[in-house]
Amino acid sequence: MRHLLLLLLFSVPVLLIAQQRAPEYIDVVYLKGGDEVEGTVLEYVYGEKVVLVRENGDLSEYKWEDIRRVNFRLDKSRLRTIWEKKRAQQRNEAGTTDGTETVLEEFRPSRNFQHQVTGAVGFGRSTNTRFNFNTTTIGGAFAYHLVKEVGPLNVGAGVDVSLMSNERSENVLAATLQVEYPIGFKGKHFQPLIRFEAGPSIPFGNSGNGEEITKRQLSILYQPSIGVLINPRKGQWGGLVFDVGYRFLDSKFTITTSNLDELQRSVSYRRLVLRAGIRF
Repeated sequence: MRHLLLLLLFSVPVLLIAQQRAPEYIDVVYLKGGDEVEGTVLEYVYGEKVVLVRENGDLSEYKWEDIRRVNFRLDKSRLRTIWEKKRAQQRNEAGTTDGTETVLEEFRPSRNFQHQVTGAVGFGRSTNTRFNFNTTTIGGAFAYHLVKEVGPLNVGAGVDVSLMSNERSENVLAATLQVEYPIGFKGKHFQPLIRFEAGPSIPFGNSGNGEEITKRQLSILYQPSIGVLINPRKGQWGGLVFDVGYRFLDSKFTITTSNLDELQRSVSYRRLVLRAGIRF
């Protein structure tokens, strides 16, 4: 059993190196002296040696005791070559071999979904129906969505965690659906958009002054907004998202005080939200 475990441990690095990597990546041998050697690994013998062929065709062999680690990294020149081949292929398929320019989509990794991570800050007024007064509130939010192109739209689904009131420590967890419509030609570097986000939400957290939320009600959060998607440049990957919108939320819950009194609370949030994030 012990020998089997040792065999498995020795085999895992070999299997990882042997896996077919994307063509835009290059193998790198990091030597203990601090040098880095780039190329393609031809032979990897755990505990003995690594044989590497460089870009100029030179063959190099390194002893195991001289190696710190073997890894791979993105080679931008290779990625540029792949993108140019992709562009030429699209031009040929479009029948524009006479040199005329056509508008082509930028090269991006072939994935059905993109990840979107955003942070936001909100400013607004809240109305407390129990005490019948308005207060100015500042809150923040963090959201994660999976985004997919569906026809002319970008459709996403994810979660949103919001700090609605720092003074009362009121937080909201929401599961939101996001629909985004690009304005103008889709795929431009600077892409204006209209976005609508909505979904069920539930309050959580306690005020910290002896009050405790003991009953919660689901309520609908919705937020229309306008913004811009800054797509990556040629040969690069990932884009930036910015938008400004207005968030609507009626939060309802029951608070039990330190004296065991139950208070029904309904807070209507209407706030301006500034949001920024990354999509990749």
